[in-house]
Amino acid sequence: MEKNCEGINFTALDFETANSSRASICQVGLVRVENGKIASEMRQLIKPEGRFDARFVQIHGIDERAVKNAPRFCDFWEEMRPMLGPAVVAHNAAFDISCLRAETEHYGLAPEDFEYYCTLKLSRKFLPSLASHRLEEVAKYMGIADFKHHDALDDARACAMIFMKLAEKFDISQTSKNFLRCISPGGRKVPPSQSRQRDVQVSFQSLKRIPPETDFPLMLFPKNTFPKKLPKRSNSRKRTQIENCLDFDFSDIDFTKTFSVTGIFRSISRREVENLIMYMGGRVSPKVDSQTDYLIVGSVIPPSWERGEYGTQIDAALELGTVSLIAESHFLSFF
Repeated sequence: MEKNCEGINFTALDFETANSSRASICQVGLVRVENGKIASEMRQLIKPEGRFDARFVQIHGIDERAVKNAPRFCDFWEEMRPMLGPAVVAHNAAFDISCLRAETEHYGLAPEDFEYYCTLKLSRKFLPSLASHRLEEVAKYMGIADFKHHDALDDARACAMIFMKLAEKFDISQTSKNFLRCISPGGRKVPPSQSRQRDVQVSFQSLKRIPPETDFPLMLFPKNTFPKKLPKRSNSRKRTQIENCLDFDFSDIDFTKTFSVTGIFRSISRREVENLIMYMGGRVSPKVDSQTDYLIVGSVIPPSWERGEYGTQIDAALELGTVSLIAESHFLSFF
């Protein structure tokens, strides 16, 4: 991207969802910018397969009646797809890009390859003096006219204007991410459809026993390191509240992989989680990067999640697209 706005070609997008599932898009807003000017706009209601959560309806005003005759995401995809290249812009792109990824994976759609930018992160980087970097606050600071927040088209239009103003003043050339570039722990590019497939090569029963040839002292973990009582594993259980907030992975965990830990835990401390991972043979990394396979997330939901701000660890996992999010309860079900 050049600083001169006349050379900018991109599409700003925004999604509204019916519930906390990323694969529940109920409205799409698209604003196509060519040579620094808005060339076309599109607002489309989408009929999600899941239910509408009353809390989300209260935010954006879209309910089952509004989308009764709307197309499903897969039916709208071919109309939307040509607008996604060569660059896409969103405010809090970790959310919108994860929605796009979730829907394309859910319906088995072949996504376009594009670079994407996040105006939330850009505004944090280049406008650090702002008290808040929410879309409406950044738009207000930049003198962008009033818009209806949580209307997908209005949000996408505001995002497009913010991006053009930032691109005109600052060098944003090194701030993009690639939608399809999923890197495996070995450094090999893999398609997104394969990025979450975990080949468990060692049985969990064998992992739970320390082999006789282990050369570290048995008192590596002091007495009472682990909690005395942990929930028993069950194949049939109700999802906890936090498990409905993000796209968590509920498949078997390969404890030979690399883990990171984040959040506030309800029934176990973070230190105990890390000890359990090491006890099972896993590696613990202090931060999420391209080598991370799993991110264990505590079950206490912080208030910031209601604003779509999940923290650097979860944002990094969502952007990479190769990290499996594991809820606290699912992690503990293996012990």
